[in-house]
Amino acid sequence: VDICQCIDEAVRLVRLSHAGKQMDYHLDCNPALRIRGDRQRMIQVFVNLLSNACHASMSNQRIQIQVKQDGRHVLIEVQDEGHGIPEEYRDRIFEPFFTTKQPGEGTGLGLPLVYSIVQEHGGNIEINSDIGHGTRVEIRLPMEYSL
Repeated sequence: VDICQCIDEAVRLVRLSHAGKQMDYHLDCNPALRIRGDRQRMIQVFVNLLSNACHASMSNQRIQIQVKQDGRHVLIEVQDEGHGIPEEYRDRIFEPFFTTKQPGEGTGLGLPLVYSIVQEHGGNIEINSDIGHGTRVEIRLPMEYSL
């Protein structure tokens, strides 16, 4: 799977939404980096992460996506300039149905799905957040794996 193409596709899809149209996306990706995996599932990971970044950010704020090699892994970082995740929620963000959004605005299934797909691909995910300064999601995926 060409991870850069997956992210490009996710950005195109997220830009179709009202919040997604208003963001300033910056992708720094080495096109030679590939993982073995399911292309559609990886697109779903990035659609969820980018959608969350858009909803946490103000219009025209920057969403930075960086993809680089880290040993035998591909490191993907998604950084927004949004409001950040309050400390009291950080232990719960991967729980199914946990959401901070208003009723009808979110299901609370996006990040649990992201976590599950990353795990299926032999990777891990870490989220760092600073209130008022944004959130950085780091995903490490092995350059090769087998399901």
